[in-house]
Amino acid sequence: RINEIKNSLHAAYEERHNFEQNLQQISAWTGGKEAEVACPSLLPLKAEAAEKVYQRYKKLETDTKIYVGSSVASARRQADSLLKDCDEEDTEDLDDTMIEAVGKITELRQTLAGTLNCLSNMVESRKDFEKQVDLAQKWIHEAEIALRTDTRSLNSADVLEEHLKKLEMLEDEQEEANRRINSISNMCADLLEYLTEADKFTLGEIVRDLQDRSEFINSGLTDKIEQIREAIFTQRKMTERMVQSTQTLAN
Repeated sequence: RINEIKNSLHAAYEERHNFEQNLQQISAWTGGKEAEVACPSLLPLKAEAAEKVYQRYKKLETDTKIYVGSSVASARRQADSLLKDCDEEDTEDLDDTMIEAVGKITELRQTLAGTLNCLSNMVESRKDFEKQVDLAQKWIHEAEIALRTDTRSLNSADVLEEHLKKLEMLEDEQEEANRRINSISNMCADLLEYLTEADKFTLGEIVRDLQDRSEFINSGLTDKIEQIREAIFTQRKMTERMVQSTQTLAN
């Protein structure tokens, strides 16, 4: 009978000891993750690099779910088992202990959810920024080639007319292209807060390059179109004279 009591007391001690150890581990784990789940103060400018940071936090979210599903769930089961032998006062203490532990975990997960939402928005902003920059650079590149084409190398009215169509198409797209560059400049305000000084410099260089190149296009496109139109007119007049000369000789 005494042995039974001893065994029962020992089992009760072990059960409580294990429960306390689990709570200590949960508290230590939660405390150690508080800094990890906070939103980072800096995020790379490139969307690909920013996406990798986001995925690290997604893994942290998965790890947290696994931990809650194992250690925290185990502590809950232990608490439920202990409640059977608790008086009213101990029951309240046990409930308070679990509420505190679960509350810290809940707060941790909420912080992480907020961080993931913030990072997701910043990654999407970077992807949109890069997409708009790519579109702007593509248009600028096409316009630069068209503007730098030497009119003298276009040696027939037909070739000149094809080039004129290209320039007129660029002129039609010019307003949209300028709006896009202005939009890119405005997007910088949302990106700057989380950038390193090096990335801020890179961002500024990207925008300045687009603005400088578009300014060159804006200042030269109309003149180039007029130049091509004059060249077409000249080519046609020359062709007419040649035809007239040929007819005169034939007569």
